Amino acid sequence: NFKIKSVGVRSTGQNYLTPPDLIVYDDILNEVKNVSLQANLTASSVSDIKVLTSGSNFRASDNRIVAINNSNGVGIISATYSDPNVTLRLKTPAGGFTTSLPIPFIVGDKIFVENVGVSTGSGYNSSDYRYEFFTVTEVNANLSTEDQATIKYTVDENPGTHDGQLFGTVVNKNIIASFDLELEESQFFAGEEIRSLNAVTNVSPGEEKLTDFLRVESLDGFNVGDLITGTSSGSSGVIEFMEKYTGDFDIVSSVKKSFGWESDTGKVSEYFQRLQDGDYYQNFAYSLKSQVGISSWSEPVDSLAHISGYKKHSDLEIISKPLVGVGTTSGSSIATNEILLDSSARTYERHDFDLVRENTDSKQEKSNEIVFKSTRFGNSLLCKTNRVLEIDDISPQFFSDPDLTRSIELDSFGPFDGGAGGGGSQGGVVATKYYAQIVLDVDAGLTFNETQYTEFIVSHSGIAPDVEVFTSQYSDLSDK
Repeated sequence: NFKIKSVGVRSTGQNYLTPPDLIVYDDILNEVKNVSLQANLTASSVSDIKVLTSGSNFRASDNRIVAINNSNGVGIISATYSDPNVTLRLKTPAGGFTTSLPIPFIVGDKIFVENVGVSTGSGYNSSDYRYEFFTVTEVNANLSTEDQATIKYTVDENPGTHDGQLFGTVVNKNIIASFDLELEESQFFAGEEIRSLNAVTNVSPGEEKLTDFLRVESLDGFNVGDLITGTSSGSSGVIEFMEKYTGDFDIVSSVKKSFGWESDTGKVSEYFQRLQDGDYYQNFAYSLKSQVGISSWSEPVDSLAHISGYKKHSDLEIISKPLVGVGTTSGSSIATNEILLDSSARTYERHDFDLVRENTDSKQEKSNEIVFKSTRFGNSLLCKTNRVLEIDDISPQFFSDPDLTRSIELDSFGPFDGGAGGGGSQGGVVATKYYAQIVLDVDAGLTFNETQYTEFIVSHSGIAPDVEVFTSQYSDLSDK
C-alpha cells in the first residue's frame, strides 16, 4: 500500500532533443503502474521530475522508472534475426560514420531498443523483454558507407519479422537518464468506502492508526488475497489477514460522577490561573513614573520624547505628607499620612458593545471564534492621545473674498521684563508654542489636501517691546 512521494534524478542523460516519457515498471508483477510523471530538460539533459499522478498499490520494492521514447538514440533502418542474433542496420550521418565521427556503440555496451514494429513474433524491443537492456555482441561501422553500419545482440526466442513500417531507435545506456524512486505509505480516510471485487464496506472512524492495519465496519464478502481500494483516497492493498471482534455491553441511563472540581481551570484565586496585563506589560509599551498625573505631562512627552509605535503609560507616585508634622513621644516618632483621591472608577467595568456568540472547535472543547451580531469590523488604527488640545475656531473672523486682506490678533504676551542685559524673563513669557489646523472648504473644488496641521514657536529676542502681537493674514489659498 504505497504511492510515489518523489522522483530523484540519478543520472541526467545526454543529447536529448525532447523530454523522454517515464513509466514505472513492477518487475515482480510484470506490469506498468498507472502513474503520470513529467520530465523537464535543462539544455539537453533531464533536470527534474514532476509527479502528476502518484498512483497506488505499490510494493515497497521491485519498482523502477524506465525512460521510453528517448530522442537521443540512433535510427534503425531494418531489423533481422538469425538464431540467436538480432542484427540492426543503423541510420548514419551523410557519408556514413568516420574516424572523426565514430559509431556510438562498442562491443559490451548496454543498449535500449524501442518502437521497432513486427508483423509476427515476440518483438525486437526492450519492452518485449521486461524493459531490460541488451548487450552488444558485434559492431560493424562500415566507415564512410552511408546507412550500412550494423550492430548485433542476442535474444532467447524468435523476435519475428520486422514490418518495415515502424523503424524505431536504439540508445546507448550511457546517455539514458536514470532515476531514484521514493515511496510513501498511502492512507485510507476515516469513514471512506472501500471495495474489493465482490464486497463493499466502510473504514471505521477513529484517529488511531496501526501500520498496515485497517479497521472496517464489516468483513462480509472479503477474503484473504483480495485487492481492496479506497474510493476517496485511492489507497489500495492486498488483504493478508482478517479478524472479527465481537463484544457485549451493559447500557444504563445514568453514570456515577464524583462531586467536586475536575481541575483548577478558571480559579482566579490560584496564582497560576491569573492573566498578565497584556496592555501595560506588552512589548511595545513604556511607563513614566511621576508625582503628577498623566494629563500634566502627556503633551510635552508626545511632542518631544515619545517613542513612535509604543504605548505610553503613567506610574503615579504618591508621596505621603504628614498633616500635623512629626513629633516625638516617649522616644517614638508619630506621623499621620493621607491620600487624596480626585475620582474613582471600576477597573473591571466594560460597556456593552454588541451581542456575540462563540464558535467552538470540532471537539466542542474550546472557542476559537467570536461572531458579532450587528457590528462589522475592518482594518483600522485608533488614535486616542495624539489630539489632546482644543483649538479655537477663528474662521468666522476671515472674509471669504480672496481679494481682501485682514489681520487678526491671535494672542499676545504678558508684561515682559528683560532684566539685566535683556536676556531673561521675570514675570513675562519668553516663548510660546502654537498649533494651527487649517481646514479648506470641500465645496471649493480644490484638488490638493483639505487639511493642514502646523506647529510653530514664537519667542522674544530679549530686546522686544513690552507687548508683541502675532498676526495671521488670509491670502488666496488657490496659490498654495
